[in-house]
Amino acid sequence: MTNLMQESSKSPHWIELPKPFDRYEASSLGDVRSKQSARNPTGGRPLKQVRSRNGKGFTVQLLGSRKSHSFYVHRLIGLLFNGFPKKRGHV
Repeated sequence: MTNLMQESSKSPHWIELPKPFDRYEASSLGDVRSKQSARNPTGGRPLKQVRSRNGKGFTVQLLGSRKSHSFYVHRLIGLLFNGFPKKRGHV
């Protein structure tokens, strides 16, 4: 068992998303949540994941700089925890 798997079995590890999506966090278990703040006292709840139209995964809607963006959850988690790939399109 790897260290990440051992850590995730105890409790999820949360990482803040980069700007302009820094009001959200993603966990090592595949959840995405809004952060708790003065404007959002009920933060910390996982966002709803919706199956994509093509059926290739689940997506979440994140609000950036006044625009809503849709992201595949598996790609978002992969980029945050494994870094950006050397080849484009490989996560």
